[in-house]
Amino acid sequence: MNRRGSYSQRVFPATVEFTSCLEQLRQDGVRKMLGFLWAGYDKLKSDVIENNAEPTRDDADLERDLTELLYPHVLKAMVADLPYYFQHEKKEREPAVPGAQPPEPDLSFVFFANPRITFPIDSKVVEKDRPSDVTDYVDTVNGRFIACVYAPFSTQGAMVAFFLAGSVKTHLKNVGAGLGVPLSRAWYIKGRYHKTSAHDRIATACHHKQFTCHHLVMPVGSAVSA
Repeated sequence: MNRRGSYSQRVFPATVEFTSCLEQLRQDGVRKMLGFLWAGYDKLKSDVIENNAEPTRDDADLERDLTELLYPHVLKAMVADLPYYFQHEKKEREPAVPGAQPPEPDLSFVFFANPRITFPIDSKVVEKDRPSDVTDYVDTVNGRFIACVYAPFSTQGAMVAFFLAGSVKTHLKNVGAGLGVPLSRAWYIKGRYHKTSAHDRIATACHHKQFTCHHLVMPVGSAVSA
């Protein structure tokens, strides 16, 4: 089957990289951009989670549900005149297989100037701080981000862990062990459970081989400790 490109692939050139352009536009642009994600989480927690029963694994479709709840709060936190917008389930058409739906990260920051260029974010519910609880999380980093199914035109992307119970530090230790790479010693944003990991990508789909994955741990249960 011949592969046909989409309209956006035809009219927007793939000549820029998300994070480098962002840094040129705004000093410390990636940190500021991800700050909107954290601000949205703060509002979700204060407005919804802290005023109601905590989410549990017994809740149906919890991962998608929490992501959908987070999304509008991030939109409300964003200021005007940004060079990017925020989208739920933005399709990654570059790695699409003919005849199949393109893959879609849960959330993405997308450049107005070129909507092919995205900063993708995927979310996972993490029940506890056991090594087995990060299996799906690690598989997504390796099978999506490192394989360039997500972020083919960006040197960075992010994972959100909706954390139900346990130690955040133990969880992050498990993530590093599962990925086989060390996580950053310092928090990426002061006062936030937010670290990064560095990766070499070898997939032919990758336009940029060096990749930084952000790991944002967002507690959504009271049985969470540092």
